[in-house]
Amino acid sequence: RRQGRKAEVYRPLVSVIVPAWNEEVGITKTIRSILSSSYKNIELIVVNDGSVDKTDTCVRAFVKKYRISTHRLRYYYKLNEGKGHALNLGIKQSRGEIIFTIDADSVIERNAIKNMVQYFEDPTIWAAVGNVKVSSNHTLIGFLQRLEYMFGFYFKRAHAVMNAEYIFGGANAAYRRTLFREIGLFDTSNKTEDIEMSLRTRYFGKHCVYAEDAVVYTEGASSITGLVNQRLRWKK
Repeated sequence: RRQGRKAEVYRPLVSVIVPAWNEEVGITKTIRSILSSSYKNIELIVVNDGSVDKTDTCVRAFVKKYRISTHRLRYYYKLNEGKGHALNLGIKQSRGEIIFTIDADSVIERNAIKNMVQYFEDPTIWAAVGNVKVSSNHTLIGFLQRLEYMFGFYFKRAHAVMNAEYIFGGANAAYRRTLFREIGLFDTSNKTEDIEMSLRTRYFGKHCVYAEDAVVYTEGASSITGLVNQRLRWKK
């Protein structure tokens, strides 16, 4: 990346898409972290996928309180159809050259978007998956999940070297807009729309990379029951 860096500054518009369903607890923290990013050429698109809690109230109150312009943040409420539908709506409403996806229970590191963009200076890169870390919750389950994520994402180094990365997790991934024009939007009939998009990207021979310095912190399961339910959902 350093060897191929161009003399001119690469500052494309980045559309950050946040699909949300019943995320009243952490949605405003997620929004605040994105708006505080060191990379300023962004538009934030929050898509509420039919939440039945106070997510809608929280987002609208946040926008009103801080008087955020629609140029910086656009908010959409839709009937519940699933995460894939929410992501696709966000992509259709976006204008950015780079599409960045992040979960509504995550917090993005200040330089994450800036670091992610630098990988796309290489015109052969179509998608990039960032580094996800579990935020500390001072429990044994939380500590074990931190270790699990740390080792799991460490292996992505090898995947990237072998051009074999196959999971662009929805919590921290970026795509060129032209990718969706060529191979289509997210599959709305798939429970793991991020993995399906990852495999479809590889099927079409598109080059991808692991962006280790683009860090997002996510909330891990806080109880045994929550952990079991999470893993059952993933395996399904």
